[in-house]
Amino acid sequence: MSGLLEGLGVGQAGFADFWEIVAKILLSALLGGAVGAERERTGKWAGLRTHMSIAVGSALLTDVSIGLGTAYGPPQGWDPGRIAAQIVSGLGFIGAGTIIQSRGEVRGLTTAAGLWVAGAIGLATGAGYWIEAVVTTVALLVILAALRPVARRLSGGKAQSVALHLAERGRLPELMAILDQEGIDAEHMDLSEGAGTDGSRPVTIHFQGRDEERRRLAGRLREESWVKLEGD
Repeated sequence: MSGLLEGLGVGQAGFADFWEIVAKILLSALLGGAVGAERERTGKWAGLRTHMSIAVGSALLTDVSIGLGTAYGPPQGWDPGRIAAQIVSGLGFIGAGTIIQSRGEVRGLTTAAGLWVAGAIGLATGAGYWIEAVVTTVALLVILAALRPVARRLSGGKAQSVALHLAERGRLPELMAILDQEGIDAEHMDLSEGAGTDGSRPVTIHFQGRDEERRRLAGRLREESWVKLEGD
């Protein structure tokens, strides 16, 4: 690697800049991936790859924005925060795409907020505020995972589960869409990699809610020809 950079005419200062951006990208990917893994485990639309991509992209754009400000700042007039400032508003459009309205309720706000914070984590990493990025990631994981049972208890719910078989593996996104439509916030989904005797894929959905919510979800799933509930 050093030989390649030397061949390109990169000096010692360039070495330092190279490894700094490598560290920023890797750290942003790690932190975004930690948040995304929690979202993936609970079966959310925006999961591991989405959060990692947003964090990495934010880190890169922030680093580029600062670099351009250093190279072309006053008197050229380049604002070091010009590109970075657009990340915040741009993430708002991405988050809006994860919010849906169903049965008089708005769903996806937590996912949208998580994406926005993942972008902020990448922005902080790209700007060199690594401690702040790590602390924010830990705080976000506590909010998303550790506080979920507390929020459910406050809403009066209890542990529920629905076991089913998907006739086709490619139907998982449609199953997740039904959960969103029914207002079910899955704590996690057990996805068996094996296939049933009929070639179907066993899935168990775990969530906190009322008995009527479980019955309503089961009734909605029975309407789909590609779902078979256990016990039916």
